[in-house]
Amino acid sequence: MEQTGGDPVLLGQALGRQWAPGTQLIRMDVSDPLMFNPRIPNASMSGAGPLFAPGGLTSGGVPEIVTDQLPWFQVWATPVIPAR
Repeated sequence: MEQTGGDPVLLGQALGRQWAPGTQLIRMDVSDPLMFNPRIPNASMSGAGPLFAPGGLTSGGVPEIVTDQLPWFQVWATPVIPAR
């Protein structure tokens, strides 16, 4: 977030996703994701798109994991407001 200023295009590049300017993004935070069976994602998972990079880093070099389903009380959402 600091490096991109919340810009959806720059965030998309960092996270290996394609987002257009003006797209409303929501940041999802998890209290302790390592409690929920963390693992390295693979190309067969439903969220893997054309920019998927194997090995635990997005194509933009950001570390990523997948977990089992999270309980609602461990997760909170914050709208991303790009810096102007």
